[in-house]
Amino acid sequence: MLRKKLLQIVMFTNMVLLSTTAVFAAEDHGPLTEARIGGQLWGIYAVNSELNPFDLDIEVSGDTVTLTGEVDQQTKSDLAEEIALGIDGVSTVNNLIAVRPDSARARDGEERSFGQVINDATITTAIKSRLLLDDDVAGLDIDVSTENHVVTLQGEADSAVSSSRAHAIASETDGVRRVINRIVVR
Repeated sequence: MLRKKLLQIVMFTNMVLLSTTAVFAAEDHGPLTEARIGGQLWGIYAVNSELNPFDLDIEVSGDTVTLTGEVDQQTKSDLAEEIALGIDGVSTVNNLIAVRPDSARARDGEERSFGQVINDATITTAIKSRLLLDDDVAGLDIDVSTENHVVTLQGEADSAVSSSRAHAIASETDGVRRVINRIVVR
């Protein structure tokens, strides 16, 4: 249910963005068009699981987009450029994104894109909702966290059956690749 509601919100937001884009793409509104292009790019980068909009700087001047920043793979730089070229009103992209495989972000492996954070938060919320609605585990104090589609369950259960049921609920949730069950049976 939550996933369906979230999907409806995303679809509505996209419809609003597309209708706004269609109105402004018909005419050149100078700074307004540049702001639309910059905002649209940032939004697309934010929901893309490969890109982090905080790693990139976007400058728009007329129909030209200049991209700067730093990524850890050439494919990410190429992807950012291709996305920019696909925006209505953009004819040229100056891709000045630095590719540094040895960047701190690449070494840490912990920095996730905005899209990845949203995906993980959606999984966590779905699992928590399902746990609350399940009679076998509803009253238990179980913490749920998700990182890169790996779910960790922590807390206490009154029986091994309850712990197993919580594990099963998490495992059966869309998007979950693996479940780490750290629930202690008391």
